[in-house]
Amino acid sequence: MKKAYTTHEHAYRKLKARGQGSWNAQCVVRGRDARSPVDREIRHFLADMLRQPWSPRRGRAIELGCGTGPILRWLHGKGFTGMGIDVSRTAIAMARTQSRGLGLRFVQGDVCAPRCRRHGVFDLVVDGHCLHCVLAPRDRKAFLENARSLLRPGGVLIVLSMCAPVDRRTLARVIPGQKLVGRLLYVPWEGAHAYEQSRLLGNTWHPPTRHVAAWSSILKEVEAAGFSVQRCLHDRPWGDDPFGTLCLAATPNPLFTVSRTTGAVAR
Repeated sequence: MKKAYTTHEHAYRKLKARGQGSWNAQCVVRGRDARSPVDREIRHFLADMLRQPWSPRRGRAIELGCGTGPILRWLHGKGFTGMGIDVSRTAIAMARTQSRGLGLRFVQGDVCAPRCRRHGVFDLVVDGHCLHCVLAPRDRKAFLENARSLLRPGGVLIVLSMCAPVDRRTLARVIPGQKLVGRLLYVPWEGAHAYEQSRLLGNTWHPPTRHVAAWSSILKEVEAAGFSVQRCLHDRPWGDDPFGTLCLAATPNPLFTVSRTTGAVAR
């Protein structure tokens, strides 16, 4: 069966057809400015992170789940070079067009696959709002393992994720038809039965599109993957945004090892 996150190709085709250049352009909630492809709160978090003594000031960055590349271009403006990876061919084509002349590289690929690690090592690994689109536990583990393998010693992982708590009244009003079951957000869609973890809700098949866990659970997930969280910003739902948000910066835990024979973790 298909991975649910591959549905993003359809979403980016619609974005392109509407003449919209980034994911932000389609939703103006929580004070987001559709004219800015990177949320104000994320710009502030990244700028603050780059001022910290444990953060690289410049170097190579890789954005996992880059979409059309707005975060990577923002980092380029701060002195970083690098590349972006996304499962959507349309998103990658748009990113290349929008980034022409900047020297940034964009590659279509699965950020949960082992071959993702072949791109070298980086000073920054950025979750470009991708981890909350990775749903199965095995895939989330693979995503974070890839992120750690891509980081050089002294590098920083940035996670930008939706999280709980969720304002269910606002969810029903702003995004009618979508259903939150446990940690997964489901969307009614024709052909959904072809995707992993799809469910028949009522008379309609729904594929899951988002993993919405408590912010503290995501922190534990990142730490279990071998990182030490250095900075964390959690924002509760407000306005027309039914979801909480989590921004965190983490560095590799030097005491973290994994046994090749047993898979046991030692710290």
